[in-house]
Amino acid sequence: MAINKEKTDQSALIVLAHPERQSFNGFLADRAATTSDDLGFSASIADLYREHFDPVEGPQHFRVRRSLDRFVPMAEQSHSSAAGQFPIG
Repeated sequence: MAINKEKTDQSALIVLAHPERQSFNGFLADRAATTSDDLGFSASIADLYREHFDPVEGPQHFRVRRSLDRFVPMAEQSHSSAAGQFPIG
């Protein structure tokens, strides 16, 4: 198979979710990024552990709450959006 070395306007996002960056998963993420670059893609790796990504939605993520009595994620998200606020990561 011929490899296209020309850059394209396409991009690849590799999501890594492993606590040890030097793991086999980290190696695979790096290999995927290198291969994508070689194929002309603009590749980047999102390392969720390095970014301290918290996948659990909760009231602590909202500066200004719609309701302090009950946490309703969709209502809090709409309220934050209308107020021009973004959740705290």
